[in-house]
Amino acid sequence: MAFTDFTCSYCQKGAVSVETIMNRYPGQIRFILKQVPATETARLASKWFLAALGQDATKAWTYYALLFDRQHDLVSDPVQVLRQLATEAGFDPKVLEAQVRAKGKDMDNILNVDTEDANRLEFKGTPYYLVNNLVIRGALP
Repeated sequence: MAFTDFTCSYCQKGAVSVETIMNRYPGQIRFILKQVPATETARLASKWFLAALGQDATKAWTYYALLFDRQHDLVSDPVQVLRQLATEAGFDPKVLEAQVRAKGKDMDNILNVDTEDANRLEFKGTPYYLVNNLVIRGALP
């Protein structure tokens, strides 16, 4: 289980490690993502990811990787970058944007539950990983 934030540079590094592990052991790892956005930009990116996940899981994980790959751009111009990366991942950005507007309250509830989970576990900041009851804090290679 990973507690991450799309605008956290340590989460960006951690995402690369997770992707490497997932590719090395296909079908052998259960990955659960918990999003704990610390900024409005991170919250918006999380909502776009949730909208993408609701449409096509495979493309959504491509979108996830692109969000971390272009984190610096995302922070500087969030809406434009979210649209551009959605297109690169194979989504219609207008559809994702409409989903975020239509289901924003439901998405906020999901993100709030993820944040509550992190708080209940007394996690401060991101990233945090739970691996077989072992807590890993930060981005490790």
